[in-house]
Amino acid sequence: MNEIICSITSAIEEGRSWGHTDKEIADYIYAKHIRPLETKLAEAPEPRAAFLEGFMLTTKNRNGENPFAGDYAEAWKAIASPLMAEYIKYLYKTARKFWASVGVVTQEIQDIIGSPIVKEAIINNSDVVMLLDQSKFRERFDEIKAILGLTDVDCKKIFTVNRLENKEGRSFFREVFIRRGSTSGVYGVEEPHECYMTYTTERAEKEALKLYKRELKCSHQEAIERYCWDWDASGIGKSLAFAQKVNEAGKVLNLRDNCPTTKLSGTVAE
Repeated sequence: MNEIICSITSAIEEGRSWGHTDKEIADYIYAKHIRPLETKLAEAPEPRAAFLEGFMLTTKNRNGENPFAGDYAEAWKAIASPLMAEYIKYLYKTARKFWASVGVVTQEIQDIIGSPIVKEAIINNSDVVMLLDQSKFRERFDEIKAILGLTDVDCKKIFTVNRLENKEGRSFFREVFIRRGSTSGVYGVEEPHECYMTYTTERAEKEALKLYKRELKCSHQEAIERYCWDWDASGIGKSLAFAQKVNEAGKVLNLRDNCPTTKLSGTVAE
């Protein structure tokens, strides 16, 4: 189990360093690690308990005094598999005994509510619910409202996400609806440019960042710092617009004379 988790962690880090999208990394991990694991678990006497025990022992702090959180991104892949869906259900019902919290992340809420195996386990044991823009489900939101136990007030808040005229004079941000117990609200999320460029899956933005890394002959982190330095200096608010400008130029823009104090291993010819 330790070997499997280390392999998955390495695959994520290596995939991101090479600029692969989260979906590409998830597809690789599922094919390389999860699918073979499902076969092994199916043959084990107590497959769910064995996997849970290994997961808990390798992720919680050795002293057992601090809580930890486990998140399932691209959860639809696991939910689509009956065996892994059963495991997630078991994890939700058991993780609290290990002082743990579990979260699932998926692009479509139907991925969760459409699975009879995990629907009740996830929803009944989730004190925190986060929803992005749900406008495309507005005409058929009654089922989601009933299953998640949303109030009329909650729904009104949900349908204001990214719909209000509150952007003027502010940096670019997106909104998210968060319900914690019986308290809910809509919050603006503004990421630092460095954070955004670390996780972006937009191809044009990744290509622009690769260009900086290649031209500067530096590490991924240093490329992000230099890229964001120029992005800030450009006065361009939208990330994609700046990436397109970089790609059109085909070189590092060098928009500021005073560069970050990172030690780059190469220089860019003017």
